[in-house]
Amino acid sequence: MSLRAVIFDLDGVVTDTAELHYQAWKWLAEREGFSFDRSINEKLKGVGRAESLGIILAHNGMDLPVAKRLALAEEKNQLYVGLLDALDRKNILPGIPAFLQELEKSKILPALCSSSKNTWLILKKLGLGNAFPCVVTGADVMRA
Repeated sequence: MSLRAVIFDLDGVVTDTAELHYQAWKWLAEREGFSFDRSINEKLKGVGRAESLGIILAHNGMDLPVAKRLALAEEKNQLYVGLLDALDRKNILPGIPAFLQELEKSKILPALCSSSKNTWLILKKLGLGNAFPCVVTGADVMRA
């Protein structure tokens, strides 16, 4: 049986937006008076916004009403999306463009799966909006 497809993750494989997430959480934490540093940020990798906020609040020995949590999580996302504006082709991780070309030459389909609900925006900013014939995002599933 020959290889017919390769599935990529987005963050940490195609690009790295971890620093942008950190910057957005850091800004929000400073404004709200929460303690937040890189060690706390490490605990947020691979975790959704609502759960990330819960980790930050627990670290600070705090709790907030659900409505306030939702508002802060949405605000963090808007900050993050604003930071994504700076992304372009130079933010594609080394080797990815060449590997995608090799896959195309070999008639192997690249697919992308990401828990991020900002996947399409990121791909567009990177100039990879048409690079993956199959894309599944956090917006496509009930629980990412």
